[in-house]
Amino acid sequence: MKSRLVATGLLVFACLAAVPRVHADFMPTDRRTTWNPGIAGGIPTRKTVCATVNASTFLNGVLDAKAGIQAVVDLCPAGQVVQLSAGEFRIDGDDPIFINKGITLRGAGANATHLRKTEDLQNPVVLIGERFFNLDGDGSANLTANGVKGATSVQVASTAGFAVGQLVLVDETTDTSYVSWGTDPDVGPGQPGRGWFTRYDRPVGQMMEITGIAGNTVSFNTPLHMGVDTAHAAQLTRFANPAVKFGGVEDMHVYGGKDGNIQLSYTMYSWVKNVHSEYSKGESVGLTSCFRCTVRDSYFHDTPNPQPGGDGYMLSVARYSSDNLIEDNIFMNGNKVMVMRASGGGNVIAYNYFDNGYIGDYLEWVETGINASHLTCPHFELFEGNQAFNIDGDDTFGGAMDITYFRNQATSHRRDFPDQDNRRAIGLMYYHYNYSFVGNVLGYAGMSPAPYPSFDYEDFFPWEQGGDFNAPVALWRIGYTPLDWNATPDPRVLSSIHRHANYDYVTNSVELKPGFDTTLPKSMYLTLKPWFMADSPWPWIDAQGTTKVNTLPARARFDAGQPVDLDLIFADNFQSSDLSAWGASATGAGKLTVSSQAGMASTTLGLRAAVSDSTPLYVEDDWPQDEDQFRARFYFNPSGFDPGEAQGHLRTRIFLVFEENPLRRLSAVVLKRQGGAFSLLQRCRLDDGSFADGTFVPITNAAHSIEISWKRSSTPTANDGACQMYVDNVLVSSRSGLDNNVSSVDFVRMGALSVKGGASGVLMWDQYWSRRKTLIGP
Repeated sequence: MKSRLVATGLLVFACLAAVPRVHADFMPTDRRTTWNPGIAGGIPTRKTVCATVNASTFLNGVLDAKAGIQAVVDLCPAGQVVQLSAGEFRIDGDDPIFINKGITLRGAGANATHLRKTEDLQNPVVLIGERFFNLDGDGSANLTANGVKGATSVQVASTAGFAVGQLVLVDETTDTSYVSWGTDPDVGPGQPGRGWFTRYDRPVGQMMEITGIAGNTVSFNTPLHMGVDTAHAAQLTRFANPAVKFGGVEDMHVYGGKDGNIQLSYTMYSWVKNVHSEYSKGESVGLTSCFRCTVRDSYFHDTPNPQPGGDGYMLSVARYSSDNLIEDNIFMNGNKVMVMRASGGGNVIAYNYFDNGYIGDYLEWVETGINASHLTCPHFELFEGNQAFNIDGDDTFGGAMDITYFRNQATSHRRDFPDQDNRRAIGLMYYHYNYSFVGNVLGYAGMSPAPYPSFDYEDFFPWEQGGDFNAPVALWRIGYTPLDWNATPDPRVLSSIHRHANYDYVTNSVELKPGFDTTLPKSMYLTLKPWFMADSPWPWIDAQGTTKVNTLPARARFDAGQPVDLDLIFADNFQSSDLSAWGASATGAGKLTVSSQAGMASTTLGLRAAVSDSTPLYVEDDWPQDEDQFRARFYFNPSGFDPGEAQGHLRTRIFLVFEENPLRRLSAVVLKRQGGAFSLLQRCRLDDGSFADGTFVPITNAAHSIEISWKRSSTPTANDGACQMYVDNVLVSSRSGLDNNVSSVDFVRMGALSVKGGASGVLMWDQYWSRRKTLIGP
């Protein structure tokens, strides 16, 4: 048995000896890896449009638009955007739209641009990367020394054919000390299933990027999540073609794919964002041999074939895909809401809402919810902050190893289907070893056991639901197999599970494991509050707190009937530590910076302007596009700033809303200091060039939330424009009946603007959001 399992054995021994070990951690340290997923710095912000494709050119879905779009994609330079208009595009033919380079395919919105497949040919609608690359590779080198977990380099027999920047694979043959293929005959020794999502009989592997070659040493920018060894023929494998980097799909609706809707295949640093994907055969979104890709802020749902067999999956992470981020999405109404088939470790599934996994002809069966399973051997994957109807790991084609669930809610309830056969909050089937469950919440307040008479905390063998549906329903079921309800539990599943600091709504208590730290971090992959949590408490799951469950934004969007946030324009909370997300900035040679001194509202970084002259300092949000309605919210601290009061200069603009052509200021937030006291005013331009001003509202010399809205008059004579300002979520200024029909919003600036001589001191901002219509604050 390899060293990766030794610590588990020691833990079991310590328990048998009844001598609690004191850990400086809340889980066994050998079950951790480096979880630093997705694209460093976030998804790139691209503004340059190489070409626009109009739906009207193809008669809004009458003609097949696939070839026309592909021709534009092929000509678009890397780093630019192919813009699809609003309307319907029919995508048929022998191939999907291939994103074959680092460009963005962007629609006009998930409710506006519709890509629809109507034929039965087995193709996705959109594919980023390479569809039919040589799955076995185009050259392998044997490792000459074991690859140790956590190492960022390996020793190989030859580096011929390898190069810096390549996407490569490290893998090994089946190690039976921890890998099980299960009992399905298709994955038995010598059977074809052992090559379904792996190189043949090599179920443990990881996609990696080469960053250096020195002699026979090959280095990477991520660590090995699971050790590999020469005793199991560990190899480094390259592929003939370079992997596509930085390809993206954004802001569209995708429908009817027959080999999935959106596929990311053999690609690096690519993404899916703000997409509505529905009614696909195959996975609604799939990642195959991907490295550091991101799927976020999207809605994946429904399938024409919700039966077992692979046609009805919502999310698939497969074939050694590693270090990817699946964040802030909704996965709904699939046979399986997700699968991880021979995934490669370091992946993070976080802050998503999963519900309604079901079998079309057996609605009473409660399918597996969030999981790292369906082909051996996922390893070192992190699930954090999700809500799902259950957590489990299926044993159809083997198990998984070293999977961590942190601060999730497993409700034990599907919103639209009966919770009858195999109901549970957290289960683990055969072959799932070294699982860690920390800080999770099981069940929900006021939950009903129906159709069962009551709840139990845990189901032990003989299993309560082995045919007796009048027995209590349990929240935990560990070590079982639904293939045989008379089978005794898998002893290794039982002995290797780590459960600590979880709360359940049956006992209404927190389960603590002796000897482990009870102080939990807010996150296992984030250092700061994510922007999409806005003003909601974070972490939203606090098993040991007074309020166990707060608001998950993805669930809130679904409940509000807006699963893809169509209203959001731009958001940044400066936690990337730079200004790269903004369209432009004027930093005054280092006077405008991201600083820990400016962090507000649960963040540790914010925007800080050190003013010493009249030079304007600002960041620019240039994502608004001819907006008839506009809202912005940010935190602001005057921080004792002096606009030059001794010289009679009392005012400084801290926020400006512009029309681009002709250049006009449409609205402003004005800071006033007089006698050392601060106040704010909102000003809005009218069509005749005059301004409708509010009154100055006093604020303290401290952090405040500011939210402004601007609405254009609907016609030249309607005079129904409006402006409003909120301070600390209180409406303090409102003007309606405005004649402001001429202009629309194109960009805004936030910073020290219109500064006069004699101004000095510091101004600070944080947590910026811009939207079209809906109120941003609570």
